[in-house]
Amino acid sequence: MIETQGFCKKGHPFDKINSLGNRYCGTCHKQIVSLYEKTDLCKERHSKWAKGEKRKAYAKEYYLKNAEQSYFNYAKRKYGLLKSDIKQLLEKQGGRCAICEVSEIEMGNKLHIDHNHRTGKVRGLLCRPCNNFVVVVAEHYIHLFEKAKTYLGDY
Repeated sequence: MIETQGFCKKGHPFDKINSLGNRYCGTCHKQIVSLYEKTDLCKERHSKWAKGEKRKAYAKEYYLKNAEQSYFNYAKRKYGLLKSDIKQLLEKQGGRCAICEVSEIEMGNKLHIDHNHRTGKVRGLLCRPCNNFVVVVAEHYIHLFEKAKTYLGDY
């Protein structure tokens, strides 16, 4: 049992200890919290909008303002590629997808960084459809790819 060293304004003993080691009245503390929770200030601070939606809106706004830099930051963080490495890959590929040869300008979007999912090694830059194709077909169903190629060649 905790020794009581004093009483709250309502006469309850300080019978609880918080994580900092301070004593407090368990009864009044609960009352204060429940009164606080009923206030508009608490509702505003703890609402979904205040916690999640504002943060999402800010992140989206920041990304739109800094889209190119965000792309390069992601490439550095995920693949260890510097801005110069990506520019070099773009020059090597002529600014186009390595498979279908559509350009970033025609596509209206940045090319995706294609990498081997087992080794992590970067292979090149692809448009979204080609990247999805490589991930789904080439990496997981490579044995079926040759059969499908033969099958389609028959017709």
